[in-house]
Amino acid sequence: MIKTLLVKWHEHLGPSSVYPQSVADAVGCFPPLGLGYLAAVLRKAHYPVELLDVNALKMSEKKFQEVIGRIQPDVIGLTSMSLVWPANVRASQLIKEVLPDCLVVVGGPQLAAYPRESVSFDTIDIGVRGEGEETFLDLVRRLDNKEDITNIPGTVVKKNGKIVVNAERLLVSDINKIPFPARDMMPMDKYHCAVLQKPFVTMLTARGCPYACGFCCKHHWGNTLRQRDPENIVTEMEQIVETYKPKEVLVYDETFTINRNRVFKICDLIRERKLKIKWDIRTRVNLVNREILKALKSAGCYKIHFGVESGSQKILDKMDKKIKLEEAMHAFRIANEIGFETMAYFMIGYPGETLKTIEESIQFAKELNPTWVDISIAIPYPGTDLYNMAMSEKWLDYDYWKEHALCHQNGRIRRFAGEDYSEDELEKLLMKFYRKFYFRPSYVLNRVLSLRSLSQAKSYFNGFKALVLANV
Repeated sequence: MIKTLLVKWHEHLGPSSVYPQSVADAVGCFPPLGLGYLAAVLRKAHYPVELLDVNALKMSEKKFQEVIGRIQPDVIGLTSMSLVWPANVRASQLIKEVLPDCLVVVGGPQLAAYPRESVSFDTIDIGVRGEGEETFLDLVRRLDNKEDITNIPGTVVKKNGKIVVNAERLLVSDINKIPFPARDMMPMDKYHCAVLQKPFVTMLTARGCPYACGFCCKHHWGNTLRQRDPENIVTEMEQIVETYKPKEVLVYDETFTINRNRVFKICDLIRERKLKIKWDIRTRVNLVNREILKALKSAGCYKIHFGVESGSQKILDKMDKKIKLEEAMHAFRIANEIGFETMAYFMIGYPGETLKTIEESIQFAKELNPTWVDISIAIPYPGTDLYNMAMSEKWLDYDYWKEHALCHQNGRIRRFAGEDYSEDELEKLLMKFYRKFYFRPSYVLNRVLSLRSLSQAKSYFNGFKALVLANV
């Protein structure tokens, strides 16, 4: 039978990073859920499969080649975000040096943006666009049956010297049918994050997002929201708690509370099954109220991640965020009253930003009083409205991400200068925001008083050190 190895390669930050390296290191290392789903699907179909998280294991190139030489897979699957694409091309080169006949398959959001460019390398054989579960299984089955693999929907292939983008594959309509990720193949003890208690586990209860924020790319899962059933979700939670005994479970959905009845049912089931679980959700400030937050709190949810993005209504409107500052204030006020920890995500440097609007965001973050903030610089990623606008308005004088996909690009992608700050000042403004929020004496005292374990203290210290050492 066809043997598959799924690889999560190093996430070396290139010049396009939204964080200084020290801050990125503190942000953490997370389980590759996408590969976990692929592994689970292949295993359910009785195909031999292994998962190797090179990034989490901090594996050297030499060690990686030794490991794949020992495993001798027929197929190696790599996944990549656009930001770290060149590193994955390097991984494909290392694979072919050791296993020249191994089929190298690449997938992830990068393939949706630039399919032909991504498969143009001699060391990459096939690309998978969009959701990979059905496409990858189809590929392995055809290989096993010695059938034609050049016309599989959802793939990018090389045929007669040309790169062919095959028809798109329909999204999985019922995601309840996808088996739970193969976490047993992952080094779960190696994952860490400055704002999550270790050990932690991540999970998804939905795919897709119906909103259209200008900075967000949704090539991979699309605009159609597909949600798992409450029973399916809570059964996975039970398995997670029983197997991994995590101190925290992070639900990755962008808009967990968009379907209120589903939220209430999930909370009811957690209580009915007497499941002891601490979990986080991510959602929008306009999708919560006191009733929903009380239900979540009663079911063990203790932290909520909100995308605030800016303290300026003018910038929020430019982002097409579809929220009001008053909604953010209301959401954080009731979340704090009920006793949640909160995370507020902000972004600086969006077109139209000024030093005044950045200062408004800093002050607004303090007014919201979240437990944590996460701040990034606006980057026009491929496939976003922001990137399309940057190209059409000639803010970018060439297609950066196309050159990046071809590994021709070594320079940093253009950020957006403001009326009164330069593009090069953005990282300093980013660190100013971080430090003005986190270095407040009252904040530091509250965090020290909240410490409950040595590992938590170490995590906080590492995050603090990252802000001090950030070289900007």
